[in-house]
Amino acid sequence: MTGQTLESVARVRGDVVSRIRWDAANKLVGWNPYKVEIGISTDNHMPVSQPGLPLDCWGAYYEGFVRPQIRQAKEKLERIYYRTPRGFFPPEGMFSPAFVYLLRQEGIDYSVMTGEFLGDDSWAKGQVYHQTPKFNIGDTKIVVTANELWPEKVYEMGAWNFKEAIKYFACCSGIERVVLGADINLFAGKSRGLSLEQGNNLMLDLFYRLKEDGCIDFRNVASVADNYWCPRDICCLHSEHRIADPSHYISSWMDEIGSLELLDSEVNGRVNDFIKQHTHLLRIGKGCQKMQDAKHTFFDVSGMEFRHRDWNSPLRGRFDWEYSIAKRMLDEVEAGYCY
Repeated sequence: MTGQTLESVARVRGDVVSRIRWDAANKLVGWNPYKVEIGISTDNHMPVSQPGLPLDCWGAYYEGFVRPQIRQAKEKLERIYYRTPRGFFPPEGMFSPAFVYLLRQEGIDYSVMTGEFLGDDSWAKGQVYHQTPKFNIGDTKIVVTANELWPEKVYEMGAWNFKEAIKYFACCSGIERVVLGADINLFAGKSRGLSLEQGNNLMLDLFYRLKEDGCIDFRNVASVADNYWCPRDICCLHSEHRIADPSHYISSWMDEIGSLELLDSEVNGRVNDFIKQHTHLLRIGKGCQKMQDAKHTFFDVSGMEFRHRDWNSPLRGRFDWEYSIAKRMLDEVEAGYCY
């Protein structure tokens, strides 16, 4: 969950907060692999790797933008729900290996990476990876989702058949671990025109089918990361797939091939302009509180929902308004008006 979602749930469903406090896994008091875990994303659904940003700005983006977003989401889970997260999910699965060092420094044990860009390399999707040149036990691990098993098929196949398809996929791919990911619209049945209750009931049926199968050990994702004793190098995997810059390559689950085709280039370009100007002002020694205020205004419209071409039309007015405020503040700093 993003930090904003964590706060929203707390505002409207105090009973859910109480249940999470009572029954969700918690890093600080032992880890039960059979309990639900609450993983975090960035606070405002802001991508952890920014497409199109020049490489000389990546470090400033990670330290000045991404790190505060991770910390804010983690702090809200701890403050409101009394849970410390182990896992991280990049917004819209937008992932590049270069950012994983941040997760290690922030105490996150693993990140999910979506498998669309790996094509039909199903075996690779059943492995666990690491990002550092030489793996050690404290490294943040990377767990890949198997997109061959699109959960929407549950609505067509039924829960029992889908559960059998998971076993068949694992057997044919020569893997022991299958990780599936889906967003709330899928679980709610929205894509099928079902009610929230109908969608939830179908997914609950799948859950119980998986739990009752003696051949399946149904666990949370942290357990998948923990129980893999010899992770592979994620940059070697990217190189195997002929990716020229394996550390900085950005993949996503925005479309079926893991590319960024659905990214709104105009909005994303304006985001890059803001980050570059903010970085430039810091480099020339003009850092001040007004710059930080501009960044926090920018955070409010930094999420992927403002940059996804299929979603952002009704949000465009808000983006234009808040972005213009944040950008004007940077322009004023550049002109010498600071506080």
